[in-house]
Amino acid sequence: MDQIPYTLLKCGGNFGNKKKIRMKTFTIIIFLLLSTSAFSQEKQFNKSVKRNSIESYQKFIEKFPFSEYTESAEFKKSILIDTDSGYEYFLSKYPNGNYSEKVKEKLCVIEYSLKRQNLKILSKALRIF
Repeated sequence: MDQIPYTLLKCGGNFGNKKKIRMKTFTIIIFLLLSTSAFSQEKQFNKSVKRNSIESYQKFIEKFPFSEYTESAEFKKSILIDTDSGYEYFLSKYPNGNYSEKVKEKLCVIEYSLKRQNLKILSKALRIF
């Protein structure tokens, strides 16, 4: 067994098992890396929100596809696109997501607007005959 320096023993810690020390160190490093990554994701998401553009949200989504902010970025992007296909794409990815009800409402509004527009066109066409 390797000898433990006297100064380490004097600290009162149990340094007899190097594997435990390595595992604790590894765990701390992983925790710090994950914490830093989460902070970075939040910071990047906030930058995307400030820019509020399709491109900024798309870059965020590509860089952090599994982030806790990805669904929000997809939602905000679909709002900016504001088409039925944009909303349907969102629902295909997040059918039961946090924003799915809002997206369904948007789709209803678009559908209503299209029906109303088609009725106006149809009524004009009937007046001609």
